[in-house]
Amino acid sequence: RPAIEPDGRTRRHGHVQRHLVVQPRVPLLEQLSYNPRVIADWTGKQIEGEFKAGEKGFTLIELLVAIAILGILAAVAIPQVGKFLNSASKKAATTELSMVQVAAVAYEADNAGAIPTTANLVADVTPYITSALQGTYSISASGMVTQLTYPGT
Repeated sequence: RPAIEPDGRTRRHGHVQRHLVVQPRVPLLEQLSYNPRVIADWTGKQIEGEFKAGEKGFTLIELLVAIAILGILAAVAIPQVGKFLNSASKKAATTELSMVQVAAVAYEADNAGAIPTTANLVADVTPYITSALQGTYSISASGMVTQLTYPGT
């Protein structure tokens, strides 16, 4: 009967032979609990991680620097987004005003030169407009439309 060495080798007739040492399969969570240096990636493959002393992740300074950089980026980006939204609201108000003016001219052309009144302006120009109006408008005796209010401006 051959002798088995501690490293898994067998000794037979003076020759050293290697044989396969079969170890029981241990679930990954148990392996992690036994060996905290074993890391599993998303495929389930195990990666042996070697850390030097004191190198177990990000330091507090590194985290604070990252947070500071994110804060600076947010401080620069948020006012720009506000300007963009304000600019978009002004352009929408201008576009809607010109749309109501064109609708009033179309009403005038269809009704033998009659100008819609301020009280009935929205009802009179609605058939000429495809979207709902957001602002409030008045119209002068000459047919000039004025925007009184518009949300966001």
